[in-house]
Amino acid sequence: MITIDDIQKIKESLSCDLLPIGAIVIFAAECPPDGFIVCDGRMIKKNVFQELYAIIGNTFGEDGESFGIPDLRGRFVRGFDMSNLIDPQRSFGDYQDDALQGHSHKTEWNDKTTNANGAHSHSIYGDKRDVSTGNISIKGGYLSSIHEDFKDGNRTSLEGLHSHTLPDIILDDVCSGKYGRVKVGTETRPKNLALNFCIKVK
Repeated sequence: MITIDDIQKIKESLSCDLLPIGAIVIFAAECPPDGFIVCDGRMIKKNVFQELYAIIGNTFGEDGESFGIPDLRGRFVRGFDMSNLIDPQRSFGDYQDDALQGHSHKTEWNDKTTNANGAHSHSIYGDKRDVSTGNISIKGGYLSSIHEDFKDGNRTSLEGLHSHTLPDIILDDVCSGKYGRVKVGTETRPKNLALNFCIKVK
């Protein structure tokens, strides 16, 4: 008759075959079961966890007699690219910070009129003549007491340096006409559930 102790010994002898050392699993408890350590980036002793060190080495850090395990606190796991060019220029075990893909936004005004004309010039018309004792009538005013050659179509310089006041733009909470209000946070993330990633060490 097989006893409970016999079953336990069988389980222990098959444990590495059922789940090899170095495997990472998710547990729905804060404390991991025997033989597992939460993936919190801690340094553990090489002489205590020789089998694990033989598998992962210094991939996650090394310090004298200790080596590191992965730190998966608050992080997602992404499949190693292996030169597939989806997530290029990564080394195995690399940490990658959060990011948002480059994009732009379109802004429209209902009132597109500024408060003054843009750059422009004026035409000057006249004849060559002595105006030391008289005036030449030009568009918009008079020139007096000067000698000057005027040819039809001559123009003044462009309008000088100036600015225009545009309507006030107020950006409120980001909304999408199709999908509703956009959820804004300190990072870009999908819906998720906080559980423990644990690594098998024995």
